Amino acid sequence: LSLFESTTTSRDHTNDPLASQQWHLEAEHFHEAHENNGFGSPEIIATVFDTGYDPNHSDLPKLAGWYDHVEKSPTPYDYFGHGTAVAGIIMQIPNNNIGGIGVSPGISLWVRKVLNDGGAGAWDTISEAIVAQTTTCKGMREKNQNIRCVFNFSLQGVGPIPSVDAALDLAYKEGIIGVAAAGNISISLDFFPIYPATKKGTIPVSALTRDNKLASFSAYGIKINTVAAAGSLVVVPVPSFGPNGNISEYRTWSGTSFAAPQVVGAISLAWSKFRNFDPEQMKLLLFGSTDFIPGLEKYVTSGGIINAVMMLEESSEIPETPVDFRVITTTHISTETSFLQLGRRILGFTHYISEEPVDEITVNKNSVSATLIIKPNISNVPALSKMVVNNLKEDTRYYQAIRSFDRFGNTSSLTPVLETSTRKSELFAARTFVDESGSP
Repeated sequence: LSLFESTTTSRDHTNDPLASQQWHLEAEHFHEAHENNGFGSPEIIATVFDTGYDPNHSDLPKLAGWYDHVEKSPTPYDYFGHGTAVAGIIMQIPNNNIGGIGVSPGISLWVRKVLNDGGAGAWDTISEAIVAQTTTCKGMREKNQNIRCVFNFSLQGVGPIPSVDAALDLAYKEGIIGVAAAGNISISLDFFPIYPATKKGTIPVSALTRDNKLASFSAYGIKINTVAAAGSLVVVPVPSFGPNGNISEYRTWSGTSFAAPQVVGAISLAWSKFRNFDPEQMKLLLFGSTDFIPGLEKYVTSGGIINAVMMLEESSEIPETPVDFRVITTTHISTETSFLQLGRRILGFTHYISEEPVDEITVNKNSVSATLIIKPNISNVPALSKMVVNNLKEDTRYYQAIRSFDRFGNTSSLTPVLETSTRKSELFAARTFVDESGSP
């Protein structure tokens, strides 16, 4: 890809010469998102944990905060280029007649250098930085309840890592969202623990090519909830010095490292608008706001490429009922369902289970335990779901209901409240749930 060859259409909201070559802006509808909703709020704090930052780059803003955890220095200079590229995808200054445009350049950026000038690092250093930034975000939010924090990890290793687990558990408890590169190895995250991508609660991001295919180098996953973004030949800013520098301060770079910050940007724009959303609601919004790509559902849970403008659409409607939804069997062991069409607004199902009598009101208030089943936002795809009910007590009566939900968390009933009992002598036998009339 030549840096002088236009690959997408230009937009009126920016005069930056390389914006027309940043194909992810068009493919993921960031141009529309910017035109309709702006560049994001400075109350949204994105933090890049990487090789540092070039504060002298002509197209990058001043940082809101920074620290070098490798050299224990207050200035995280980037002599490798990777961190500058990742941060630049988020923060390139718009409308300055220089370079390109960031996906959410109106937010605030922190950089914590955790990788050395060769691009390598230690897990303890990364964990230390996560805890430090979590403490910083907590302090900022105590002063301003509108503050929201998103972490970007464009790095990979093999886990699990106890220190990283503990640090991220602390971050997620504070309401921070973590986004990670899925990894530049063609392997399923369902079976191979690339870290921190496979840490529970983290959003792994796979890389796509310009022709909407999973990049040959990209990790992927279905059981672990993954999303996908542009990761091939992405135009990025880099320092003019170092092994990955370029005299023009720009280059094209491929990798899941450069897909992850696009997801950070989409979340940042959405959180700028929907400030009352908690992290789980924001994740539902992300997974439900994708453009379906045929065949990608075999590799990526979301089934498509992220759509930034769709994440900004408002909705309070009750989601439609899937076409031909059927409960095939329902027992205290499992519930098996089928459906032919999910519909555009349906993201998945929630299976509620309770020992106490429940009705539609209490179920809808999420006052009972639930098993969450996320399905790709795909139409006209036959599907079968079997939800296994585990750890039920003997000689106990149980109540359950199944509801569909959309990307805004709106729900609609798919079954009435059903009940069954688990007899000690028949604990592992199939027992049928019945409705109020006694019908199966």
